[in-house]
Amino acid sequence: MRLVAAGATCLSCDYARVVGTVLLCALLTLTLPRHVFADDAAIDYGKDIQPLFDYYCVACHACFDAPCQLDLTHPAGVGRGANKLPVYDGMRLEAAQPTRLFIDARGEQAWRERGFFPITRADGAPALLRRVLELKAEHPLAANQPLPDGIELGIGRINQCATPEEAAQDDVDHVQLGMPFALPGMRAAELQRVRDWLDQGARTTFEPPAISASERRQVHQWEA
Repeated sequence: MRLVAAGATCLSCDYARVVGTVLLCALLTLTLPRHVFADDAAIDYGKDIQPLFDYYCVACHACFDAPCQLDLTHPAGVGRGANKLPVYDGMRLEAAQPTRLFIDARGEQAWRERGFFPITRADGAPALLRRVLELKAEHPLAANQPLPDGIELGIGRINQCATPEEAAQDDVDHVQLGMPFALPGMRAAELQRVRDWLDQGARTTFEPPAISASERRQVHQWEA
C-alpha cells in the first residue's frame, strides 16, 4: 500500500511521536473547518494566523518532541523558533539542558543564546516560515493521491531542520522541506495572509479569550 497525501490535518501529539508524526497525519485525519479571513486588511494574529497554524501545523509542531523543537501552538513558541538538536536522542551520552517553553528561558534573546534560530525573519535570507510554505506552493502535493517517491516517512525519519540561510539555497534536496510535510499546502489566500503578516513584522500580540469561572474551577480541580 502506498500512502496518500491527506486532504486535512490530524490531531494527536503523543501517538504522533510513537507511530511517526507524518504517517499518523496522512492516515488518521479529522476534517477541521478552514479559517475565513475578515474583510479588512489588518491582520490579527489570534484571528488570522494562529488558526492557520492550528489547522496545518500543530498536529506535528506541538509536543516537546516537535520537529526541530518548533512549537506553533502559542506565540511564545513562534518567537522561540527552531533548533537542530533533537529532544530525544538515544545516542546521547551526557545530559542535555532542557528547552521547555516558559520554563527554561524567556524571551527571544534568551532562546537565541540557547541555539534557537528565528522562523519569522532572517538577515540576508527569506524568513524560514515563508520559505518552507512557498516551497510547498512551488512543489504541491495533490490531495488523495499517492505520495511521490523520495518522501521519507516513519518513526526513524531524521528531520533536516534547515536554518533560514540553508533553506534559501536552491538545492533540489530542499524541495521536501515544503510545509506542511507530506501534506497539501495552504490555499493561495492563506499563504498570502502569512506573507502579509511577515511583511508587517510578524507581530504575535493578541488578546486571549477570557477564562470563565467554571473553567477556573475545573483548572483548580485538575491541579489539585
